[in-house]
Amino acid sequence: MKHDKLIAIDLAKSVFQVCVLDDTNSISLNKQFTRTRLQQFLAQQEPSTIVMEACYSSHYWGRLCQELGHNPKLIPAQHVKPFLRGNKNDANDALAIAEASRPPKSDKRQIGPIVSTAMLGSVDVKNHFQSARKFAVWLGLTPRQSSSGGRSIMLRITKRGDRYLRKQLIHAARAAMRTCRGRDDRFSQWVNKLIAGREFNKACVALAHKMARLSWILLQRNEPFAIDQ
Repeated sequence: MKHDKLIAIDLAKSVFQVCVLDDTNSISLNKQFTRTRLQQFLAQQEPSTIVMEACYSSHYWGRLCQELGHNPKLIPAQHVKPFLRGNKNDANDALAIAEASRPPKSDKRQIGPIVSTAMLGSVDVKNHFQSARKFAVWLGLTPRQSSSGGRSIMLRITKRGDRYLRKQLIHAARAAMRTCRGRDDRFSQWVNKLIAGREFNKACVALAHKMARLSWILLQRNEPFAIDQ
């Protein structure tokens, strides 16, 4: 009996899609099962990590997996969406669940792909927004303004738009701030100056705002990011 590292299940009422990734992160299986066949399949596997989207039926399947000696793991649906490849179908959904369950190995190697897939999966950034500023405003990374007596006061960010994408950009900004310490390229110099001039969390949001605007520009130009430019 083969040991599979991770089994992802796209839950449904009667037909279930199962995607299995082996120890090399390759797909060893991605096929449909009936309810009865799925129970038999799970019973035949060595103890594995079983991942599913959190939903009304996931707790039942989670308890069943535990009874069979597996380690069930539930993932919020919004965390799966950025990992969806191509057209939405059962096979791609199951693969997205599998990939979303894998912990990041490091900020440098994993945050970039997470942010980029989240951005491309949430909205048509390139065509939906007329400017980089409007994209940042939609994300909720710009401060509220309060005007009184001719004075304009900047308040906290609006937190509009896609909450998950905004959160990932802020995580990426934190990782970039750690990476830029001690480096002397133009981008790192700008980031270090930003950190020195304000409170850490405010600097983090400011960097996330800049990253959002920069992402819009790069998508418009169809160019990769060059850190020295």
